[in-house]
Order: sequence, then C-alpha cells, then structure tokens
Amino acid sequence: MKDLEFWLGEVETLLSSKDTDCDLPSIENLLKKHQLLEADINAHADRVANVNGQAEALMEADQLYKDSIETRMQGITERYANVKDMAKQRRENLNKAITVHQLLTDIDDEESWIKLKKLLVSSDDYGRDLTGVQNLNGKHRRLDIELASHQAQVQNLRSKAVELLQASEVRAPEILKRIKALEDSWHLFLFNKKRSKLPNVTEFKQYLCLCTRTGTRARTWAPIQVPGHVLGHRFRCLGTYSGTSSGARARTWAPIQVPGHVLGHRFRCLGTYSGTSSGARARTWAPV
Repeated sequence: MKDLEFWLGEVETLLSSKDTDCDLPSIENLLKKHQLLEADINAHADRVANVNGQAEALMEADQLYKDSIETRMQGITERYANVKDMAKQRRENLNKAITVHQLLTDIDDEESWIKLKKLLVSSDDYGRDLTGVQNLNGKHRRLDIELASHQAQVQNLRSKAVELLQASEVRAPEILKRIKALEDSWHLFLFNKKRSKLPNVTEFKQYLCLCTRTGTRARTWAPIQVPGHVLGHRFRCLGTYSGTSSGARARTWAPIQVPGHVLGHRFRCLGTYSGTSSGARARTWAPV
C-alpha cells in the first residue's frame, strides 16, 4: 500500500499544475506528457484492484487491524478515482488552451498576411510605363483570387472565437480584443482595395502608349502648300522661290513634301497661304 500511496501523491502533484498559459509548442508538449501520465494511471487500475483484494483478505484474517486496513483501502480507492477525474480535467484544460493558442496563432498569421498585402494596395507605385502597370495588374488579379480564401478564413476564425467564448471564459477578453482587431483590419483592407487607383492608371498609361504610337505614325511625309519664305532660309530649297533684279520679289507657290514635326507647333494648323504681287497679303487658314 505504501508504494501505491506514494505514487498517488506524485500523480496528484503533477495534475495540480495550472501551467497552461505558455506558448503553443510548450502546451502541445505538456499534452503529450499528460497522455503518457494518463496511460500510467490506467495501467495502475489492476494494481489498485489487487491491493484492495489483499486488504479485504487481511481484514478477514485479522480483525484487530480491520478498521485501519479498511480506512487505508478506502483512501486509496477514493484517491485513485479522484486522480482519474483530475487527469480528465487536466486534459480538457490543455485541449482548450491549445485551441485558444491555435486561434490566436491563426489570427496572427491572418493579420501578417493583411499587413503584407496592404503594402501592395496602398502603394503609390503605379508603374513607370504600361508594362509596369500591367505587371501590377497581374499582382492585383492574383490578390483577388487570394481574397476569396482569406475571406473564408476570417469568417472561420470569427466562428471559432464565438464557440470558444460560449464554451469557456478562458482568456475571453484577449480573444474578443484580437478578433475585433482582425475584423477591423480586414474591412479597412477591403476598403483600400476598392479605392485602388490602378485601373485608372492602367487606362491612362494605355492612352499615353496609344498617343505615342499614333504620334510616331503621324510623322510621315504629306504634301502641303507652304511659301518658301515662311519656312525660312533652311527650307527654301524645298519649295520654288524666285526674285527680280530690282529687288521686287515674286513668290511662287509649289507643293512640297515637309514632315509636320519639322514645322513645329506654329505651323501645325497651317493650310494654304496666298499673297499678291502688290505686296498686300491675304492669309487663308484651313486644316491640314
């Protein structure tokens, strides 16, 4: 009986521990140790039964110590039953602690993901050119796919939090605080995602790219009627220009091939220009 009573004392000390507030890996390690302890407790059932059988035989043989033997036998039986109840409660507490820690760990992971993706959504970098914007658009499309799974994850975490709070008050204030912070971060993230300027920037970059290509194609040679003196001495050879010995000048108009970008913005609206021999000038403007 002494050995069994000593063993019961050790087990009772182990099961009295309230150490469930450590980190998740530590709690999982405690649960593994507890499972070994529960196996040891169950293995002692036969030993307790044998001790009780021996005690009953002694009480029948020796009436003198019957009361003492019966008291010790009942004590062992009660302590063993109590140890089994303590082991069950300890296992439940450890499982609850693991569930709470796992919930908080999952919330940490989700908040880390939101912070990471928030950099993409709130960034002022919209790409330096159309290719850069298209690359960012690709990232945002992949983000849209991820959002669906993470939306379900946030809802799942909220459901787990509600279940834990209904089942137990273990770390209830912390759970409430953390799940509310997660939901606030999630809603703010979705709001910023909707406000993203990337679609507008994409359209603008596409417009600029189109303008650039159009501008390149526009720099082709087209026949226009321009007086040589308007172009200046650098381009007089392109038209037909004649003068007289008296200094009087007659300007002859002839079609010439001039690139529009050479003329500059001053002549882009230039149509036809006419002059008279008397020096009076009449300018008629028409779209080129």
